[in-house]
Amino acid sequence: MIDLGGLKIVFGTLMFQPQSKKDRADATATEMHLLQIITQLFLHCADVRYLRVLRKFQEQEMLKTERIVELLVKYQTRVSATAGHRWMPPATHCSPIRAAG
Repeated sequence: MIDLGGLKIVFGTLMFQPQSKKDRADATATEMHLLQIITQLFLHCADVRYLRVLRKFQEQEMLKTERIVELLVKYQTRVSATAGHRWMPPATHCSPIRAAG
């Protein structure tokens, strides 16, 4: 997919902001599919292809990164409203490295 120019299509669609009511109704399914595709690209690409996907998020002053975060907040808010509680980001569990001895 990457070698055939698929990143241009995936990220172009990701950046599309629906204007009409009909487009907004279809946007949720499309956004979910795009998030799944991008996740799989990061999980299964290696070397140069991985870097190409990563570089797409660094282009245009991190605009695509902002869009992904926007979608994350949108869907986390929706899930939290359904579950009846406020979403909190996961805590990082870091333990200090112990010196061998």
